[in-house]
Amino acid sequence: MKQNKSGAVLPAPLSFPSDADRLVVYAIASGRNTVDRYVSRALAALRPHATALTVLVGAETGSDVLSALREVADHVVTFSGEFRAAYYELARVASGGFDQYGEVLLTGDGWYGPGRSGLGELFTQSAGAEVHIWELIEQEDDARRSFPEQGFPVVAEPYLWTVLRPGVYSSPLWSADSARPLSARARAAGLVVYSRFTAASFGTGDPAVFAADRLVQAGAPVFPRAPFVQYPPYLQQFAVIGRELLHVAESEGFVVDEILQNLARTLAPRAMSANLAMLEIIQRDAAPARFEGRLRVAVVMHVSDVAGASAVLARLQALPPGYRLIVTTTNGVTARRMTELVSAIEAPRHGTFEVRVTPSNQGRDMSDMFIACRDVLLDGSCDVVVKVHARPRKRKTMIMDRYFRRYQLENLLDSEAHVSAILRMFEREPGLGLVFPPMMHIGYQISGRGWAKYRPAAGALTRRLGIRVPLDTVSPNAPFGGMWFARPEALSLLARERWSYRDYNRSRTVDLGRLQERLVTAAAGEVGYHSRTVLTAEHAEISHTALEFKVDQMFSTTTGYPVDQITLLQRAGHTGRGGLVGLSRMYLRLNHPHLSRVILPVMALAERVWHLGSRISAIGQARERARTSRRGER
Repeated sequence: MKQNKSGAVLPAPLSFPSDADRLVVYAIASGRNTVDRYVSRALAALRPHATALTVLVGAETGSDVLSALREVADHVVTFSGEFRAAYYELARVASGGFDQYGEVLLTGDGWYGPGRSGLGELFTQSAGAEVHIWELIEQEDDARRSFPEQGFPVVAEPYLWTVLRPGVYSSPLWSADSARPLSARARAAGLVVYSRFTAASFGTGDPAVFAADRLVQAGAPVFPRAPFVQYPPYLQQFAVIGRELLHVAESEGFVVDEILQNLARTLAPRAMSANLAMLEIIQRDAAPARFEGRLRVAVVMHVSDVAGASAVLARLQALPPGYRLIVTTTNGVTARRMTELVSAIEAPRHGTFEVRVTPSNQGRDMSDMFIACRDVLLDGSCDVVVKVHARPRKRKTMIMDRYFRRYQLENLLDSEAHVSAILRMFEREPGLGLVFPPMMHIGYQISGRGWAKYRPAAGALTRRLGIRVPLDTVSPNAPFGGMWFARPEALSLLARERWSYRDYNRSRTVDLGRLQERLVTAAAGEVGYHSRTVLTAEHAEISHTALEFKVDQMFSTTTGYPVDQITLLQRAGHTGRGGLVGLSRMYLRLNHPHLSRVILPVMALAERVWHLGSRISAIGQARERARTSRRGER
């Protein structure tokens, strides 16, 4: 009899007999009322190897989804709240106990696949090992870093792939909620644990995050989800490039579109864009100039600045012949002038053309898209919608306005070859929902404050529309210029809502048009469509060099990797108006966080009262000067 360090007798490690039964327990921890395609693929692949299959799923899951799961699983068990390892105990109860099985596989929705090799060899490899616990990928004690303030806390996840043998069925180890990996706790208890892929073999304590590509190239039949969903600066610190991981996954037979669908639904859009490097830089000679595909294209062009419309119409000539052109405006005079402009185009490439006069300018191009052209998004008449506009920018200088128009139109409609490359992206990726230029940082101060005042309103609108995609904490990945290529289905959540022009009333606290602009990527993600940004090579050169210089300057007063610099600055909080007060607030947040929660609200109230008093005093002084001036005139 073997004993552990405390003298307790340990059960004998066992192999898996060829005539024994196997229970597979698959936990779905996403908390969504949907089952992604990758989950369906995993369950279908597990089913032939399971005598019994039990699925654990959140209690909020709808009846349709539960019915679909019951078609493939023997037992479907619901749990309340966020997933915990303790919920695996529910599977023991539902299956009538573990003792009837030669082994129990605990797994869940933390992996994609299987790849080309399938799961059969994996089960064969594990069967002959005399162990208490057999795991696919080892994770050492080093806990993954948590970034709760940035929207990336460490949460309990299902086991990636952990096989239990009869000797540990009665042990509390596998169902305990612990931050330490099960294998580390089991080894400390004297149990025999075998890891198919050890941490030492890959030179990292967490191969699932830092060596996922080498894992699958070494024979792992599943691709861990973990390296795609960590805090972007954390991954960048260790040079984990999601774009490269996707290339490896595709080469090993994994379905990349299923991976992108899941990430679009569960990862904040800007974080997904950063982790997967979803910026496409299109060279002028990167694709054949002429698009030979069959995509039906419609253009929705809002016009409130007729003087700027000619430049937009000229750019639209880069689209493939036969596209549908819809111009929206708010008055008949503009409609007539636009009809004349379109009629004067030499060798026009559009097919049908119409002008829609809308009853209100509230919401401008956004209300025109989701009210005046709602039918275009919902009737199935087109495969790609191109949204552009010509509207005045009164609060910008001429050079800033010129750069804005260049940035938007050139990055979307630079040339026939450029447009061809974008349309090929839609053909190549069935889950591609939107393509638009990245957030501008030259001539605009959007970086770091992209939500502006709209973050609370965004949370309310997403709840109303049933959008559960996490929202970015700083700035959304959004088409701030209001121009894009989109698949109509990607806009369906916003298009199906019955908006009215009153909803866009500018007298309201929140401008609905600007709010929708910030939420289109999240709305697309909810229905499984991802977004990409696009630049010409020239604009990439302009943007990267400017951004590189600014980032270098911003990080010049802090030390460490960017992930540490960012967390430090965000812990310090907003500088406010600077000066002694602002620095005092930052000092309190960094060095006395508990005290700051008491003092800072009082300071903020005092500051608002002081500014209100100053404003009232200034108004009084202005009135007094006016009275004195009038008396002098008499």
